[in-house]
Amino acid sequence: MADPRGSVQPSDGATARHLEHIGAEFRVLATVAAQGREAYDAGDQINRMASFGVLIRLGEQAKRLSPEFILANPAPNYRGMIRQRDFLAHNYEKVDWDVLWTTVSEKAPRAADDHQIVMERFALRAGQGHLGG
Repeated sequence: MADPRGSVQPSDGATARHLEHIGAEFRVLATVAAQGREAYDAGDQINRMASFGVLIRLGEQAKRLSPEFILANPAPNYRGMIRQRDFLAHNYEKVDWDVLWTTVSEKAPRAADDHQIVMERFALRAGQGHLGG
């Protein structure tokens, strides 16, 4: 149910779980970004592949949020995460690794901050004070 103050009241714990998973994916991206561009470009491509997979999982978790929740919480851009997931999953041969690095190193940290605000607001609205039930 929509809250007139701009967030969505939970009907069950599913939204909280999806938000927790999204937060976990952002933490992995932060770890990759902290290692720097040189590690991302390394010949073993581990950080590139990790980023690729995490961005797919991030979008998949965003897909599991209700449309009402996404509409009520425009920041971070959950719809953009979903679109990126769909592109990466279906067009992996067209990935621009420079664009992906910009996502990991610049866009993801801002989105993670916005996501943290959503999580805190969600927990307060749910009367939990924290996520996890």
